[in-house]
Amino acid sequence: MSNSSNRRLVLIGLEDDTGAVTGPMQVIETLSGFAMKAVGDTITRDIVRPSLSKTGSMVGAKNWDITLPMELKGGGAEAGVVQPPELHSVLLACGLVLEAAKVIRVSGLTAGFAFQDTIGNTTAANTTGQLIHAVMDTESALFVIIENEPAVGDELTLGTATATVVSVDDALVYRPTSKRAEFKKVTLHAHFDGQRRISTHAVADIGFDWSAGKSVTANFTLKGNYARPEDQPMPDAIFSDLFPPIVESAGMTLDDYPTKKGTIEKLSFSMGNEIVAVPDVNSPSGRNSYRISDRKPTGSIDPASLALNEFNPFQYWEDGNKAAIFATLGDTAGEQVSIVLPASQFTAVSDKERAGDDVYELPFDVTGRSDNEFYLFFH
Repeated sequence: MSNSSNRRLVLIGLEDDTGAVTGPMQVIETLSGFAMKAVGDTITRDIVRPSLSKTGSMVGAKNWDITLPMELKGGGAEAGVVQPPELHSVLLACGLVLEAAKVIRVSGLTAGFAFQDTIGNTTAANTTGQLIHAVMDTESALFVIIENEPAVGDELTLGTATATVVSVDDALVYRPTSKRAEFKKVTLHAHFDGQRRISTHAVADIGFDWSAGKSVTANFTLKGNYARPEDQPMPDAIFSDLFPPIVESAGMTLDDYPTKKGTIEKLSFSMGNEIVAVPDVNSPSGRNSYRISDRKPTGSIDPASLALNEFNPFQYWEDGNKAAIFATLGDTAGEQVSIVLPASQFTAVSDKERAGDDVYELPFDVTGRSDNEFYLFFH
């Protein structure tokens, strides 16, 4: 009997330094569009012969090209502790590292701070952590890579600013790394009804669009080692009951763009990992594994056109100035996702129309100096 095109199950496991998966494989929810394509190097035989008939070719080094669309959502919270998202393993396979973080709500915050300022705690006489982003309000929110958790009422210093702690919420943050020793790989098992396909030592790239009124799909693409598919019954699986948040009340900010006057519909982002094969004569497929050799993150944003004295993208573009971009998905603790792009640099300025308004299309490079191009907070 033929296999059903509606029955799919994908399992993923994080590999250790030996390439083995420790512990059980994790069930992940994949969206329509998941695919595994077997590809390889075609070796053409150039034989001197008396006939014009073609002798055929051979397949050399082989791998799986994997398309893995997933919902961008958190993993929830248990007893106030944020759980890793379902995307955890594949995010690490994108060349990201996970760090402990907090979202600290404070009162009395004034100007005088900057990205990556050290936050001091004068009450506890220690260092709270590193500031990644601040959302200014009556009770401002500090997104922090944490060292020492402050207590409610503690007095904090950041740059020349001061603030008083109102509350502390748990968080996790993923950021890029350039240290090869910190790169992770994954093993993926895909069940196509009664057929199982396995890819090992796989690494990934990610891209997504945050569009108003929609959920967000994290589009992962992976390359991993090939193994010959086998017939195997599909195992049982239990899926998460968490729904993805919708892009609304996102608090999206683009540097000094006045969002109370103009609208933004969409933020696009791509990590831009360059994935290369690692050849190996001792590997059964001719390839030891895959490796991230470089990254070139890019994106685009589309703010409505305002008077140039309110927001002038041409000035940013001419002078090469860098703009900070921030946005949050969701409003439930443990299920929120925030992105921070501290230094985005516009590469062009073009026009389009939206609902009868002039709108800018602003593609940008995501820049950084020390693995600080972007941060993905789950909180």
